[in-house]
Amino acid sequence: MANGHRVPHTDGVATALIVVALLIGGLGAIRWRRRGGAIGPAGGKLVDLPAAAVKAPPLKRSGKKPTLPVVPADDLLAGSADVDDLDAVFDRVLESHSRELGILLASRLQRLVDRRVPVRAIREAPGTSAARVCFADGTIVLARGVVPGDFVRIAWGIHASSVWLEGFSRVDATTRLDLRWHEGRVAVVALGLDQPD
Repeated sequence: MANGHRVPHTDGVATALIVVALLIGGLGAIRWRRRGGAIGPAGGKLVDLPAAAVKAPPLKRSGKKPTLPVVPADDLLAGSADVDDLDAVFDRVLESHSRELGILLASRLQRLVDRRVPVRAIREAPGTSAARVCFADGTIVLARGVVPGDFVRIAWGIHASSVWLEGFSRVDATTRLDLRWHEGRVAVVALGLDQPD
């Protein structure tokens, strides 16, 4: 292409050269694989390997089925001391990371408030009386209603107009979301961030 004008004969020549180069490269690779060649350590030369050196030795089968070790059922069950130890470990991990989780949740929620990102859907979530509040930017907050019917009201608000996060507040370990639309508002409790299934 010169000065914005096409030179018709150069496009066909370039295409033909590319096709020829690809054919030569492909044929060379096929020939190399059929010869069983490999790149040698010295000088990058091709080394012909005998077919016996390339094949793996056959597996020896004894004809017997493998047996799994039998573990008594008592060894599989955790005792109450084990469960208590695990609960203590999980509580320590939650305590040590709850501050970081709260900071992460607050930063995501503040972005939703600042940009007035609308809620696009309310979806079912695992657990009792919990739901996924799905925002238009892909953020999903796992939440629990304060009173029965909170999520029905939010769904009606999504259907009737636009629902957005007006604000949020954090008291101790509880984060309250204030969702608003033109005809109403609802407060729900955020359990944390979630991701799509």
